[in-house]
Amino acid sequence: LAPITVKVSVAASAPAVKLSASSVKLNKALTGEEAVLTAKVTKNNDLQLAGFAYDKVAGLDLVFDELTQTLTVKVDKNAAPDKYTLNLQPVFEAHTGEQAEAGKAVKLTVQVYDTSKISVSISNKGKLDAIVPESAIVYTVKKISNAMGTLDGVSLYGQDAGKFDVVLEQVDGKQTFKLTMKPGVTYNTKTTYKVGFLLDIGGIQVEGPVKSFKVSQSKLKFSILPKTARYYQSQKGELDVTITLTAPEGATLSKNGIKVNAAKTNASFIRALGNGNTTVNTGEMKVKRIYEKNGRICVDLSFDIRNSGHLTPGKSFPVVLDITPNGNAENVAPTQLKLTVKAYR
Repeated sequence: LAPITVKVSVAASAPAVKLSASSVKLNKALTGEEAVLTAKVTKNNDLQLAGFAYDKVAGLDLVFDELTQTLTVKVDKNAAPDKYTLNLQPVFEAHTGEQAEAGKAVKLTVQVYDTSKISVSISNKGKLDAIVPESAIVYTVKKISNAMGTLDGVSLYGQDAGKFDVVLEQVDGKQTFKLTMKPGVTYNTKTTYKVGFLLDIGGIQVEGPVKSFKVSQSKLKFSILPKTARYYQSQKGELDVTITLTAPEGATLSKNGIKVNAAKTNASFIRALGNGNTTVNTGEMKVKRIYEKNGRICVDLSFDIRNSGHLTPGKSFPVVLDITPNGNAENVAPTQLKLTVKAYR
């Protein structure tokens, strides 16, 4: 048999590395500003990238993380404003643990500049409701100019700063700051409030946008059971009524927020409560309990009718209650609720 010749050629291709960005801009005015780039081995990717060799530049620091395969470029105050072109020579690690340079150098351009003129653009949603303590306006950071980093903190300044609170949060991967009402402050729905946001970015405090807004107040809706309360002159004791209020979630009501409006309530009914005068004394209308049911605020009331002779059988007596929820704005009148009491023998 004739011999068979087999020719085998082995070609080794050099590994190649690509960065997620070929250039970065860093502001030296911001303490320790940094850019994080992702490195990817595009050829011979079975090799482990261990880092880069490069000529050092004063004020620039490059840190490679083998675990995440990311390159962090940092700038400090010693860097001179300029454009630097760095030739980063990939360094790979063999199975033996030895490291060696291989492949072509990766070019990275670093633009260093120095400015304290930093601006932030934001968008907002939500509103403040005087009777809903948890209501908020949420501002989302859309863009920070002249800074690579994110916000480190936020506070308020301006004429109404002391009336509100603000907190920095992370929502769906985006930085936001939430503006809320300060406990114990009474608001006015006709007032336009104005606050500015003092932003902390990389050790620099920046006077951010100034925003104007109003505090609204939701209206209460109510129902009464029974719609017409019956009172029999022969009965002794209290007349019980239950009020059901529909209010926004988070709104609350205290016992001292429910009062009889003596000016609009039938005078004979008020005389029946107490000593024959036309004022409502303490204890003549009692708020037995306030509770929540099916998402509504329920109030159990009782009227202490001591002088039933003032209630003529067959007649109806309108009773008006003033309902003032917690946090009620100073210019918003109480919600008035009218119930009817009909007298029987």
